[in-house]
Amino acid sequence: MCWRFSNPNLDLFAFTGSLKSVGVVADVHVVNFAVKQGIVDRKVKPNNNHVFLDGTACTQDNTGTLGKRDVAAANKLLDGAGWVKGSDGIRSKGGTRLSVKLIYPSGNDNRRDTVLLASAMAKEAGIELVPTLIPTADYFGKYVLVKNFELAIFAWVGTNFPIASSPNLYKVGGAQNFGNIGSAAIDALFAKANNILDPKKRCELANQADKEVYKLVHSITLFQRNNVVGVPTNVANFGAFGFTSIDWTKVGFTKTK
Repeated sequence: MCWRFSNPNLDLFAFTGSLKSVGVVADVHVVNFAVKQGIVDRKVKPNNNHVFLDGTACTQDNTGTLGKRDVAAANKLLDGAGWVKGSDGIRSKGGTRLSVKLIYPSGNDNRRDTVLLASAMAKEAGIELVPTLIPTADYFGKYVLVKNFELAIFAWVGTNFPIASSPNLYKVGGAQNFGNIGSAAIDALFAKANNILDPKKRCELANQADKEVYKLVHSITLFQRNNVVGVPTNVANFGAFGFTSIDWTKVGFTKTK
């Protein structure tokens, strides 16, 4: 018997605010258009919410126009901004190559494959995503945590209190906002959501904040990987659990007739 449930974690590509300030990319929206959803296997539901994971209360699609891969839209944005494709298919403008370094940790085949797929798809829009392998021991301490990256892949682990745990991820200057991308509007919406008790209103405010997060292209949400567990048919109440915990008092072998 095989049990499958979405893991309570969210894989994503995180941008750094410096990527826009130095003018490397005309608009980070184009990277989103070039890779979003196309990178997700059809058997894995794409995650379109930064705050609420799939399968939890209050989750909804907050991506707006950024929810689907749209190479034509990416090409239109870049053409309009004056980025011209060269003989190798990569765009440039004023002597600057449209190249973004995408870092990933060593020893993780899933992360590597996701990065390579994104790089191939981005090239269709003339964007060069350069897969850059970083030793796992250095990945967070020397790169992600100190904002030493242009584009990075990692995952956030979901909690049972998503509204309370989210503000620091999107607050400018927040310790966990590694890309340092955010706005006063986002901070205000999360603050309001965390200062009222009405569950429905809290969800509405958190989703409003999330829509603003997507507008800034803080990060490209990808998917929750499936947790697949094979279990003998004579074992009860064991398998893939998602957010729930194992109740060992109920796990055991079934009786045989």
